[in-house]
Amino acid sequence: MNSEFLSNIRAIFGPDGEAWLANLPFIVEQLRQLWDLPKIWPIEHLTYNYCCFAENKTGQKFVIKIAPDEGVYTREVSALQSFLGGVPKVVAVSAKHRAYLMERLSPGKDAKSIVQEGNDDAATRIVARAIRQLKPKPGASGFKHMIEFIPSLDMLRPHLDARSFEKLSATFQSITTDRTNDVLLHGDLHHGNVLAHGDDWIAIDPHGYLGHPAAEVGAMIRNPWDAFPTDKPLRAIFDRRLNILKEELGYDLQMMNAWAYCITSLSEVWSLEDQGPSHRVDLEFLSALEDRVV
Repeated sequence: MNSEFLSNIRAIFGPDGEAWLANLPFIVEQLRQLWDLPKIWPIEHLTYNYCCFAENKTGQKFVIKIAPDEGVYTREVSALQSFLGGVPKVVAVSAKHRAYLMERLSPGKDAKSIVQEGNDDAATRIVARAIRQLKPKPGASGFKHMIEFIPSLDMLRPHLDARSFEKLSATFQSITTDRTNDVLLHGDLHHGNVLAHGDDWIAIDPHGYLGHPAAEVGAMIRNPWDAFPTDKPLRAIFDRRLNILKEELGYDLQMMNAWAYCITSLSEVWSLEDQGPSHRVDLEFLSALEDRVV
């Protein structure tokens, strides 16, 4: 298990996370027996959940995902099972272990690698393709609506001037009030969560929220956070990405601007919740996105 994964679990879950980490080998062994999987081997890079590759007796390949938190497990499984397409198929679940077995995507190359190769335009089109392929089941319900996150924006108040904070709050309120076109959203559709599967690009690790379809562009706009392009000014990169997304998806540009700004702000809130005061809010990103919102 890599150091980032271990530190994340300990920081977020404290003693309960430490106990969960210690128990992981036993959980994996129980799942091996439950699902009759003779071959299980680790995935190198982990962040917030434990994942490993597995293979059954006939050679079918899968991924096992085990969550440290009941809420995360329940929400993610429900979201995966509420899409008709565009996400991996869930093969089996074990609520007792907060774990599920899903198909393994192959070759599994992520869209982040395309950015790292220097082709941000292609990566943006790939993310757009993954958004188009998401097909929520009609009438999906029981998921948190984006409007419910507005109160949590208060965590950003100490980091923003009064004018910027009021603009953020007003913008978030304005794009979540009308629910006419709302759908089930993936909710975290950044480059690292879009993987190649045959000729398709599939979205993994959904958060599962309800909101306007244009909200899906919000997670990718500031990602990959550890490999963000530096060949152009920040605002030029935002312009290029959002214009490509408009071309590919047909969403209103001002609506995408607003969602990019609000989702990036919300991401900062979640980082503050997870990391505490040690997290440095990226005011450059927020300012560049704020300037795009009319």
